[in-house]
Amino acid sequence: MKHTSLIDQPLNELISEKPIFGDFFNSFNINPNETLSFNELSTRLPASFWENNSTTPDEITALFIDFATGMDMAGTSEKIESLTILAGTNKSGQKEACNLELHPGEITCIVGPTGSGKSRLLADIEWLANA
Repeated sequence: MKHTSLIDQPLNELISEKPIFGDFFNSFNINPNETLSFNELSTRLPASFWENNSTTPDEITALFIDFATGMDMAGTSEKIESLTILAGTNKSGQKEACNLELHPGEITCIVGPTGSGKSRLLADIEWLANA
């Protein structure tokens, strides 16, 4: 499917074909049962929507096309069953206490004090996921 053509289909039809698209729309508080197309809807959303989401019609369209492309690619590549992050050493050189195992679909919360490496961990995972 050509992803740029998706923005001209009514949202409710898109979600009927690929329910995962509902997650994208819900993340922006857009009604997934909308009968307007993505393009039509973006011209009718109030300025407060764009301000609250810190985006523009062009940016959100590009995000949606990227999302659709990513979902198609995810279906054609090998599935990741789990990701294990092995314990290393902390800033003081002491061995960390445990490993971390992540599984697709699980919700994981990363907490810790400022400077403990939360953002670095997420950046490393993203870097590895992008090969």
